[in-house]
Amino acid sequence: MQAILRLALAGALAFLTGAPVWAEQALACEATDLTVEVPDPDLAARVCATAQSGLDLLAEFGLVQSKTIRIQVGSQGALHDTDCMGSFDAGAGLIRLSDPATLARSVNPGSLWHRIDAWALFDSLVIHELSHALLQQADRASAPCLADHEYVAYAAQLSSLAPADRALVLDGSREERIDPAHINDFIVLMDPDLFARAVWQHFSAPGHGAAFVRGIVAGRLSFYVEPF
Repeated sequence: MQAILRLALAGALAFLTGAPVWAEQALACEATDLTVEVPDPDLAARVCATAQSGLDLLAEFGLVQSKTIRIQVGSQGALHDTDCMGSFDAGAGLIRLSDPATLARSVNPGSLWHRIDAWALFDSLVIHELSHALLQQADRASAPCLADHEYVAYAAQLSSLAPADRALVLDGSREERIDPAHINDFIVLMDPDLFARAVWQHFSAPGHGAAFVRGIVAGRLSFYVEPF
């Protein structure tokens, strides 16, 4: 597992009741411009190793890190909204993630993601949020729409899973034809599981894959739809 360097985090982190509990020190991942804030050094090392493999995967998608990214892992959820497994704050360059123990008890039993081990889900969420961070850093004429952001994130997240875990998440999707029109801003908000399945069917179709994602990153391709 990738080695990590210990850094002092200036100041104590104070949160309101019910807010996430974060680390009191930061760990800088070697060979990357990533800092992980988590009290468990073994978990911090895992996040560093997962993020490094994620950066390698995302490079195939045309995504390259150009700015520092912080990753916080909390014991009470990444946000006050307990349904949120992870988030990326573009202004702060900050990824927040629920830790595996939190995921194990909080993921909706009806969700696609409840079908796999909490540790596998956690690793995939590192990749999902890292893709948001790098897409935000991409040199583009305009910001990508929500559907573009989530297409890239879900394509990367699902690609990062072990084949057996991906099969569990997508159980039955191969036989189910999903209209690619479901890849839009509305569906990603109202039915993210359907959106994720639609993304994988589109991404894994011939002629798409990493090349299609590179088109989104470059601003040549988009799922943006003009409002009525």
